[in-house]
Formats: sequence, C-alpha cells, structure tokens
Amino acid sequence: MLSLAPNAVESASEAHPIRVSGYMMSIVVTTLEELAEDGIPTPLLDAILENLLPARRAEKPASYQLARQVLERCADDLQQPLQAFIEGCLPTGSDLPAIESEIREEWPQLLFELSEIMPEIVTYLLPQLQAVISSGEEGNRLQGIELLAKLFTLHNSHNVNLVHASLFH
Repeated sequence: MLSLAPNAVESASEAHPIRVSGYMMSIVVTTLEELAEDGIPTPLLDAILENLLPARRAEKPASYQLARQVLERCADDLQQPLQAFIEGCLPTGSDLPAIESEIREEWPQLLFELSEIMPEIVTYLLPQLQAVISSGEEGNRLQGIELLAKLFTLHNSHNVNLVHASLFH
C-alpha cells in the first residue's frame, strides 16, 4: 500500500475517467489516514508534495490536481507532518535536523502552495519564517521576504489576516 499511493499520484492523467481518479484519491487518502498515527514517511510526503511544484504542475496537471485534493481531504491528519516537513526544509540554521528530501530547496514554492490549500499552516510556520528572514545569508533572507510578499498579495484574505496578525501582535 505504501508504494501504491505515490504511484497513484504520479500516474494520474487527465484521460482517466472521473471514477478512476476518485479511486486513486481514495487509495492515497486511505493510506495517509492509516499512517497518520504512526507517522507519514518523508518519501510519501515527497511524492505528494513534488506535484505542487510549478514545473510538475505544468508537466502533469492531473497529478497536481490529485495532490491538491488529497491534501485538502487530509488537512487535519497532515497538519503536523507537513509542518515538521517544511520546518526541516527551512534554512534557519536551527538545531532541528534537516529533512532528507529531493524537494528540500523548493520550500518557498511548497509553502506558498500549501498556504493556498491549508492557510492555517502559515500561522504555525511564521516564527521559523521570521528566523529565515533574520538569517545571515542574503539568499535565504530574499527567499523569505519574497514568500511573505506573495502571501500578502494573495487574494485569499484569510491568509493575509493570519500573516498580519502573527507578525504584528
């Protein structure tokens, strides 16, 4: 089952009938729900999250849609694992162990996409994002500032209010 879920997301196609796409989503959601208590392995999160990246979105729009639907459906079960995953990807220089992930460097794009799917994740990650912006490395600071700027310009007013309230209170 563990290898079936990433393959289901990867093989999603616009040519699939709605019923097949529904079964694929059901497989992935069920797998995540069953693993949620014991911890979702990083390779499984990688397989889902990589479909949110812009290049993958353009290459495989059906996989992008399936990944978004799965994340929306499992938002409660995935809140903690996704927060830990993103924290492990952030270049904060903290004592947290870095996540071993092929998409680790894509944290700004991942966090932006996740903020559209589950806006409350931004609230939990703002202290770490502030650490990135305050870091000594200019590249990291710029990435953090650009991400915050994108979050502020989202049409999703809920997100703007969360970011504003967290930063200025």
